[in-house]
Amino acid sequence: MNYRFLLIVFLSAFYLNGQAQIYLEHNTFDFGKIINPDLLTIPQPASLVEKDVLAKTLNLKPETISSKDAKSSAGVKNIKSTFYNIQNNDVAYAGVLFQISVNPVYIEAPTYISSSLDNKMEHGEVLSSLNKKVLYKEDFAGKIRFVYNKDIGQIYWNIGDNYLMMLGFNGLLENDEDLVKTAKVLIPHITKNFLAKLLE
Repeated sequence: MNYRFLLIVFLSAFYLNGQAQIYLEHNTFDFGKIINPDLLTIPQPASLVEKDVLAKTLNLKPETISSKDAKSSAGVKNIKSTFYNIQNNDVAYAGVLFQISVNPVYIEAPTYISSSLDNKMEHGEVLSSLNKKVLYKEDFAGKIRFVYNKDIGQIYWNIGDNYLMMLGFNGLLENDEDLVKTAKVLIPHITKNFLAKLLE
């Protein structure tokens, strides 16, 4: 039995168990460990979800989608974002935001990322733009837990306490059913690509 086969079996079991947390250093895997975010790599979001996959999931033509990586503020290294602009004559600024971040308060709150998902469900969050509190619901994409709110078109899921993923939809997916259906397609695809990126 060769090393490649063992690696594939091991990663498959890990992924199916929903323990989508991995840290790679000197070719050594360390699962379930909270890592100082200064040591973590954040892949470019656009490398994890292809435009043709996004188009198929959202029932759009690939040529109507263009992507642009957001520029981080000077000194900000804990977040990366890509915006997918969608040409839609009926909806202004239609698009998808995909964001990956690491723990911004690692020293003070090492479990901040996983706790933030619980807080969104239990306490909600106040959005100044809407002048109201919004609560999130919970669902699962396979074994991967995610929380979502259709009023603001946002989906969050975590990679342990090391990474937080967010998909935001503007002018798309107007009900719970469509948002959850989309999440269950994109989250496994993105997470699989994310783990592969960490292995490069």
